[in-house]
Amino acid sequence: PVRYIAYFTVGTYLFTIFSALFLRGITCYRRFAYLQIITDCLLTSCLVFFTGGSQSIFTIIYFFPIISSAILLFRRGALLLAALTTFSYAAILAAEFLLPDLTLLRLGITPLNSIHVAMHYFSIRGLTFFLVAALSFILSERLHRAEAELSKTSQDLDRLALLYKQIFDDI
Repeated sequence: PVRYIAYFTVGTYLFTIFSALFLRGITCYRRFAYLQIITDCLLTSCLVFFTGGSQSIFTIIYFFPIISSAILLFRRGALLLAALTTFSYAAILAAEFLLPDLTLLRLGITPLNSIHVAMHYFSIRGLTFFLVAALSFILSERLHRAEAELSKTSQDLDRLALLYKQIFDDI
């Protein structure tokens, strides 16, 4: 029902607001980033589970925490979150396959009827999650390298401008 999605959205916004308020008191931003991104993954898992499991249109939202972890936490964070996302999706598929009457029949969605279909969904999504993580941390490393080179070039340009100014002053 739409009201549950509204409750979920409001709860997510409240969590984000409280996280932003606690941000001033945080001393270790890396731990906070891990906590925030893992919570995002778990919230995405809840959204996927309650909107159809393997047939949910919201499985693409898993990519956003993976990409943000690659940007904030580099390789280790991206791979950790890809693994967590894969395990979360596997838990959704296991619940859908092992407990079909409890999970999906009351939502009006046909459950998985074969272990082969479940393994197909798991392998495709898991591979996709890890590919997104790999591409994200490669691009993130390139971005940070380009920023460092740009900063170095800017410092060199400032030193060169100061040298030219001193030369002109001496002339």
